[in-house]
Amino acid sequence: MSRRGFTRRNVNAVKNQRTFVLILVIATIVIDHDRAVGDELDVRVPRTDAGRLSESFRRVAEQVLPAVVTIETMNGPRKTRQWEMREMSLRHRSDASTMDHSDGSRGRASYGTGSGIIIDRRGYILTCHHVIESADTILIYLSDGRRFHPASVWTDPRTDLAVIRIEGAGDLAEAKLGDSETLRVGDWVVSVGDPYGLGISVSAGVVSAINRQSPDGSSTRLIQTDAATNPGNSGGALINLSGEVVGISEGGYGLSAGFQGIGFAIPVNVADRIARKLMDNGHIRRAYLGCHTNSISAAVARHIGLAEKRGVIVSDVTAKTPADTAGIRIGDVLTHFSGSVVDDPYHFQQMIDQAEPDHQYEVTIVRGSLHLKVQVRLELLHENDEFDRGFSPHQTGHSRQRTDESLGMDLDELGPEIAGELGFRDASQGVLITNVAVRGPAYDEGVSAGMVILRVDDQAVHDLAGYQAAMKNKSLDEGVLVLVGTPEGNHFVVFQR
Repeated sequence: MSRRGFTRRNVNAVKNQRTFVLILVIATIVIDHDRAVGDELDVRVPRTDAGRLSESFRRVAEQVLPAVVTIETMNGPRKTRQWEMREMSLRHRSDASTMDHSDGSRGRASYGTGSGIIIDRRGYILTCHHVIESADTILIYLSDGRRFHPASVWTDPRTDLAVIRIEGAGDLAEAKLGDSETLRVGDWVVSVGDPYGLGISVSAGVVSAINRQSPDGSSTRLIQTDAATNPGNSGGALINLSGEVVGISEGGYGLSAGFQGIGFAIPVNVADRIARKLMDNGHIRRAYLGCHTNSISAAVARHIGLAEKRGVIVSDVTAKTPADTAGIRIGDVLTHFSGSVVDDPYHFQQMIDQAEPDHQYEVTIVRGSLHLKVQVRLELLHENDEFDRGFSPHQTGHSRQRTDESLGMDLDELGPEIAGELGFRDASQGVLITNVAVRGPAYDEGVSAGMVILRVDDQAVHDLAGYQAAMKNKSLDEGVLVLVGTPEGNHFVVFQR
């Protein structure tokens, strides 16, 4: 073989090798491209699912937001910082209070924010009892910004629920109520409320647990969720992805002001039942049996010879109660109520709560080796559950000052000495507000003792006589525009009934 022939074969081999390498490179590029496309497809699939979930959240929010309201509450008298300092100074000088009024004027005002759900387009709003508990003034803000005072308020402290009725709002958007019994752990839910008074907000999470025992020991079993539940969310809506209310947000867990990932909601089935009774009757008629029960531990079940650990064991019976009359004894095991199995003391209490007073029910008892059925006629539980209060102004009782009873405030001349103490530069302008009655129109508009009234509509006010003249023939039904001043600045308010 010649050297030339060898060289040609070698060259051809090299060419073939190069061609093979090129093919490998192209194949590698194609494979890598396919992998990249595959990776891209793998990424796109969850993105599509996430997009659908996002659309679900968006749709739910759009459906529910018009039916969620903000509730503001106010307690106690309002005073400017300068007025409080003046009162403290006067008390220090006299070693006694000069402002000791029955409405608690020595205290400080407190404010609260919560949420509510419109459950009837006629103006019925469902919220939590603790949102409005002990409030002197309640204000309802609809999603369109309109503000209303309650026409009626009813509450049920036992379930921490309340219904507020407003008038004159027209045909309102109402929330669609779902079935909380269909909830399962892991279901997506959306929380809608007004956290920290920031405005109606939406957060999402899952159902962490169902039938959770209430931290306060009440008989209502709660929904636990990790959807953000901050101060102000109470009374708001917990929604499923069908846009249905499945729970009423009750609050978070723990003492920290921050959200701990644990929020609770009252099941809507419970809330709806209580709300309808409040709307129909203004109060809740509850039955009572008259005995205390406990859960049955495995040890107790073995000790008393129970074949299966179910029902509740009676730990106390009050004399002359339905339980006593029916012959229920301490140590009895109650396994059924009106044909339904009794699971535990909380479940049993719910059964009693949902039963009707003055009705007869069958209770199944295990007493040793005996299985008994007794008839129990439940009686009405007497408790003061009503919270239907008016919001009319009350008189404050000052003896040396003029009182505007229609607005709920006391007035005095603004002299140079007081003006200087409070930080007003001009003592000739306005009349001094010395006390604001809780629940009055002035209180509702944020007016505080220590402010001055400078104008009424288009009339300047220099003294009490001028104020009385300016207010003459004014109608609170039509509204009165008033300019009030503080050392920091002035602002207008409208007093309206």
